[in-house]
Amino acid sequence: MSEEPYFEVASGKVLREKYGLTAENRPVIHLDASRVPEQLRCWIPLAERWGIGDDLIREDCVDKATPDELQQLLAWSPDDAVLEAWLTGSESHSPKPSAEYLAFTCLGMAYDSARVTKRRSI
Repeated sequence: MSEEPYFEVASGKVLREKYGLTAENRPVIHLDASRVPEQLRCWIPLAERWGIGDDLIREDCVDKATPDELQQLLAWSPDDAVLEAWLTGSESHSPKPSAEYLAFTCLGMAYDSARVTKRRSI
């Protein structure tokens, strides 16, 4: 008989505390510019800062960001056509997308979270 996969259900707060999924433990991200469309390369520093794959860590980073850090994140304004073409292109079907692809995807999620956070603070 095969073993069932292990799933743990708990609040984000509990999981953050139990597994250290906090902004202070965020991964260091280094991206290869040659794997990013040329028109988006100016946004690599932002993707390295905010393109965190773990939802709990990324959300903790946004929650703990200073107003200046949030403003920098909210200044993200990539060429939407280029970004969409890349993120919906062939790599979107890959079982192992590149770190660059994932970081820019997660940067978009961080941007959306920052917009919500900013609205809550107004």
